[in-house]
Amino acid sequence: MNSIQTLLSNIATKSKSCKFQNPIQNADLKVVPKSTYRHIMIKPPKKIHGLKSFQTHVLPTNRSEIRGIDGAIHVAVQSKFRPKLYHPILNNEFISIQFFPKDHIVSNFRKSYISFFFTMQQLPLMNSPVLDTEFRSYQGKLRNLQFFKTKRKPIQSACGRTKLKKKFRQLFIDAIKETNTSKGKLAGVYALSIKKVPVNEIEDQLVRESFKKLLNKLNKPRKPTGSKTVKLGEFFKNVQYSYKVGNMTDNRVRFPFMKGSELKA
Repeated sequence: MNSIQTLLSNIATKSKSCKFQNPIQNADLKVVPKSTYRHIMIKPPKKIHGLKSFQTHVLPTNRSEIRGIDGAIHVAVQSKFRPKLYHPILNNEFISIQFFPKDHIVSNFRKSYISFFFTMQQLPLMNSPVLDTEFRSYQGKLRNLQFFKTKRKPIQSACGRTKLKKKFRQLFIDAIKETNTSKGKLAGVYALSIKKVPVNEIEDQLVRESFKKLLNKLNKPRKPTGSKTVKLGEFFKNVQYSYKVGNMTDNRVRFPFMKGSELKA
């Protein structure tokens, strides 16, 4: 027997017993331990009665009241209404906007009185087309640095996209509050293509002024869009017409301004 085995054999082992302590026996204790978690009562969701304000013929007063459109229709607009065929109503260094008024077939799928949807593919790196081109073409020894591998544009992260959308919605709300226009002529879908991010108050004001010019332009008489000649039937099968998931019913209205008579293939 080696020395280790001898040492282990000489160690006196004592049996230990575990005793269960009934909490009731300690009921007379003065200090009762409390949980750090609060008790939360779960309540069933409130029933939604009628439409919300942004689903009626009321101009938005808050950026949250400007919703979007169905994803399938977003794809349809990018496919059938390219800027070269359906010209933007506003185009500057920051943004390009195509407007689909309330009588346009696309406006059947808006979720609010005024609806936005965004495309950001034109947004350059560091807000500069020149820098964007130079960084993409750079093949020097610093190419492997982490800087070139990280997300450097707002569209490359969900947080960046959300913040950018909120910013343009808020600037649009500011423009509405500073402009006297007919609400009926502003209703519809606005397709916003972001080309540059305003980064200071001066640039924010430039965007506000461009929105105000847009609103004043929409307030003037304009020719019919002639959208009924465009067939979108192939996209209708992919539209989610309600919020229903599986066998769970949901009475919320997804498209409050839909006119069934216009939805023909």
